[in-house]
Amino acid sequence: MAWRSLESSKMKSIVLAFAAVIATTATAWATPTPITLTHTQLTEIVQSASDDTGTLKSLAGVHLVIDLRPGAMYPYFVAADNVHGLAFICQVGFEDFGGGPVTATVIRYERGEDGRGYVKLDACTPQER
Repeated sequence: MAWRSLESSKMKSIVLAFAAVIATTATAWATPTPITLTHTQLTEIVQSASDDTGTLKSLAGVHLVIDLRPGAMYPYFVAADNVHGLAFICQVGFEDFGGGPVTATVIRYERGEDGRGYVKLDACTPQER
C-alpha cells in the first residue's frame, strides 16, 4: 500500500511540474518581449528590405526610441539626425508635440507616392531628457 501512495505522490509531482512548464511556456508565448529599435536600426532595416513588403509589415508593433523634430509639413516629424528621409506620423499627441525624445510603437510602415518612407507611430508623447 505504501508503494501505491509513493507512486501516486511521484505522479502528482510529475503532473504539477509539467503543468508549471506549460504555464510558463504559455505565458512566454502570450506576452513576447517587444523589440526596441533606434532610428539608425530602423533605417538599416528599411534600406535593406527595399521593397520586401513582408519585412516592412513586420515592423508593426516594434518599439522605437527616437528624437524627433517637426518636419517641413505639419503633422510630419523627422528624426533629429535625419539623413535618410524617413517621415514619422504620430497617431495621437502630435498637436501638442514640438519635438524631442519619444518612445513609441510602430503601427505601420508605408512608402509614399513620392518614394519617401512613412512610419506611423501610436503616439508622440514627449519623454524626459
